[in-house]
Amino acid sequence: MISSKVKHQNTLRQSSFRQSTLRLSALRQSASAILLLLGLSTGAQATGEAKQPTTANTVTPNGSGESSDMDDDTVGHDSNPTVEQEYSGDYPWLDEFHASFSTALDDSALWLNERFADDEVQFGGSKAWARMIMGWEPKTGDLSDFPLKFKVKVKLPNLKHNINLVFSDNEAEDFNRLPLETSRPASDSLDSKDFSAAIQLLHKVSEHSYFRSRLGISSAQIYTRSSYRWKEKFFDNLTLTVEPSLEYYIEDGAGYRFLTELSYFPSDSSEVRASYSIWDREELPEPRWKKAIYHLNKLDDSSTLITGVLVNGVTSPNYRDEKVTVSTRYRRHALRKWLFFEVEPFVDFERHEDYKSRWGVALRVGGYFGYH
Repeated sequence: MISSKVKHQNTLRQSSFRQSTLRLSALRQSASAILLLLGLSTGAQATGEAKQPTTANTVTPNGSGESSDMDDDTVGHDSNPTVEQEYSGDYPWLDEFHASFSTALDDSALWLNERFADDEVQFGGSKAWARMIMGWEPKTGDLSDFPLKFKVKVKLPNLKHNINLVFSDNEAEDFNRLPLETSRPASDSLDSKDFSAAIQLLHKVSEHSYFRSRLGISSAQIYTRSSYRWKEKFFDNLTLTVEPSLEYYIEDGAGYRFLTELSYFPSDSSEVRASYSIWDREELPEPRWKKAIYHLNKLDDSSTLITGVLVNGVTSPNYRDEKVTVSTRYRRHALRKWLFFEVEPFVDFERHEDYKSRWGVALRVGGYFGYH
């Protein structure tokens, strides 16, 4: 009798293990399919190494002086974004999904890196990171806005010269947003067909500045862009950033953008940031500018509140505003440190509607994937 019970228990454990293995395999296949849609291959096999996941609590500059560009919505965003691997007894499928997707990213980077290897280059050192955000952003007169955002960065040491690959949606629109500006244009909805891929070269000039150049495809045309970024800290609580950029699109012609930011840190948990940018391209009827001021307040280790005013305008026929947006965004990391949720009520005032208020709320869920 006892022997039969033991055999029965062993059978149940083996069945449970097989089911878990099948679920994990299905998740990895799903992640691989998504990566293939992004133009990546998952031909490499898992290395089996102990790896640490990327999270979104903060953003850090890498060795070349560039911000990770994955997120810039946290107070003190120059801190280390990575944490120890976390597992929880609740919702284990989240851990399986994150591990599977992150491993698929890493395997894709390894496979791509090996394609550029030669006899003198050692394998390894390749990495990939991804950010994905989905949401629903209804507002007065429009309840069908479902933005989907993604960005994938791939580091390939065998390419040398600090070259990365960058894949994203709607890269041109992303480039011309202010760092804390949220995405709400119709082009970011699920029916958007825009896809961007670029080779990015970073060249560190000093501890406070670097050049960043890109050659890629965006908006169904080839483009090239070069930016210089300078950032300096003053008086321990004041930071100034200046970033001029030049670009050229095969169809849209030459263009430029000038961006500057001033950040003031009244405390370790608070930041006031003012931003201004002006952008022009040959295909545009007139140059466009943006200015904004935001207050970032870190409520605790898991949540941040961002309140601000954003103004969009043009320089012709005169320097005037076209749209004003007032918003408050609450972001909280819940369930896992790599997973976050956002609620952002906002109100828009547009010139062509005689500044009639249009209220709305943005509901988003996002995740950060990859290992450091």
